[in-house]
Amino acid sequence: MNRYLKSLEDAEIYEIRFNSEIFNVNLNHQEELSKWEDFKDFEVNDEFISLEGKFNYMFPKKSMSKADYEILKQAVKKNIKQ
Repeated sequence: MNRYLKSLEDAEIYEIRFNSEIFNVNLNHQEELSKWEDFKDFEVNDEFISLEGKFNYMFPKKSMSKADYEILKQAVKKNIKQ
């Protein structure tokens, strides 16, 4: 786990892109593409957003702007059925 967190810290590129059908994470040109339906569960709170499915992610609130966090939060709530 520590090695993974260190790789995120050292990443030159860490992008999240999504639309109404797909969710894409780009970490140093290694892309992970999911359909929203691939996610089975999520958690949204004041500290992070986590997604569980084909790939699992945790996005700390402090890692992005307040506006970006709100956009991601709304997209997650809209697109993942719990």
